[in-house]
Amino acid sequence: MILTVPGPWRGGIPPLPGYIGSFLNDPEGRVYVLHVPGVASSGLDDADLAALLNYVNQKWGDPKARSLTVEEVKLNREHPVADVVKLRRDIVSRFVREGVKAGAYPWP
Repeated sequence: MILTVPGPWRGGIPPLPGYIGSFLNDPEGRVYVLHVPGVASSGLDDADLAALLNYVNQKWGDPKARSLTVEEVKLNREHPVADVVKLRRDIVSRFVREGVKAGAYPWP
């Protein structure tokens, strides 16, 4: 059985193409991306996580965005974000004001 989810996302995750680059081009967006629950708890080491996110950005984001470094990943893992949903809401609100693409997000 294949389940379909209405809207442009699956599992509460907005589409990456066209939007991930916006987050990786923004200092707060970079922090957010590194604290998304599935990313932060992926089990990948810092080097593999940096490589994966850089690949995702090269494939679907902005190839001109500064690559994530192993040091940046490590530093962000050492400093957790208390409320990652609030962080995303704040970033997306700012993106909307600035006319930056952020993608539709299925939950408030």
